[in-house]
Amino acid sequence: MTEERRSPKNKNNRKLFWENIARVNLHRCFVCSLSLAVALSIILILVNTVFLNDQLVHFVLPAAFFAVGCGAFSFLTYVTINSDNREYFDAESYAFIGFTFLYLCYLTVLTIKYYNSFALYCVAVLISAYVIYSTTTQYIIISGVELLGLAVIIVIAGKAGSSIDFSQIIMIVAAHCFSFILSRDNYTMRTEITRQEFRAKAETKQAERDPLTGLINRRGLEREIAPIWKVCVKQSQLVGVIIIDIDHFKKYNDGFGHVQGDVCLKQVAARIATTVGNIGFTSRIGGEEFLVFLYGLEEDEMFNLAEKVRQDVEGLRIQHATAKNAVVTISLGLDIETASPDMNFTALYGRADKLLYKAKQIGRNRVICNRKHQIAPPVINE
Repeated sequence: MTEERRSPKNKNNRKLFWENIARVNLHRCFVCSLSLAVALSIILILVNTVFLNDQLVHFVLPAAFFAVGCGAFSFLTYVTINSDNREYFDAESYAFIGFTFLYLCYLTVLTIKYYNSFALYCVAVLISAYVIYSTTTQYIIISGVELLGLAVIIVIAGKAGSSIDFSQIIMIVAAHCFSFILSRDNYTMRTEITRQEFRAKAETKQAERDPLTGLINRRGLEREIAPIWKVCVKQSQLVGVIIIDIDHFKKYNDGFGHVQGDVCLKQVAARIATTVGNIGFTSRIGGEEFLVFLYGLEEDEMFNLAEKVRQDVEGLRIQHATAKNAVVTISLGLDIETASPDMNFTALYGRADKLLYKAKQIGRNRVICNRKHQIAPPVINE
């Protein structure tokens, strides 16, 4: 195995790949099985009322039970679909396949008993081709279970006075061969689609990340906070936007050069991201400006965090070009609002930007907030 295959990134992609396959499998099982339950219920009601009136209960009640079972599996999937453990997905997929197959075996016994037909068994085999198998071994295992079920069906049918002829054997063999071909083609097609989806997602994520600092950009930030924003609006939570600007950064570049300027940007970005941590979202919105989105905090907590960010960046003691003992500092504009339907992220951004402009006007290296005032003006680097 190459180093590329062993890398954590590759392992993570493979994990996501298996989760994607499992989701598709479960979705297909649910769609196929629920459709089968509903369709058979309707068809059998119409047919049995004419031909097998006394056997109606044997067909319709199991179909109703099967539909309820599908609902139970749907709920189970809802609970575990976000699990990080691949085995959960595999176990659910195989359990549901087995559940579906047992139901079809039961119907097959009935159709053999009353019609001497293996048509429903062939339907079960073909349904298995609709599900994606990752290896030939997996398909052989499922086929073995199907053949075991067929043996049981034949025994039961024999006791019921039915028999199996050569044409039915040919039909069963043909169904298995056709199912195998379909399942392999289905797997190849689905895996290629999945890989393309991964590539597209990777390219999208790369486009949403700043290559210099590694932080997400404005586009990525808005995508990340979109679902959170809806929750904040629904619950009328406080939200805050901090716009951060490195003070006199043009003078820094003029004094130390753009290469050193990039180093400074990375250091400041890393310290901001570390201080904010998982409390909010940190992004670079262009040049020497950064943005932090906060939610689920009180006013004092948001302001104190902004002040801590300011202190931590100043605490880096990065030499500035403005004076001999000057260090790199930042100015911050913090806008805190209660999320509401008539408010949007862009409006918060605009208000925070005006507060940042005010902070730069009255001396820099400070936090200006629409609801709080900085405790004490710090020493200003001029």
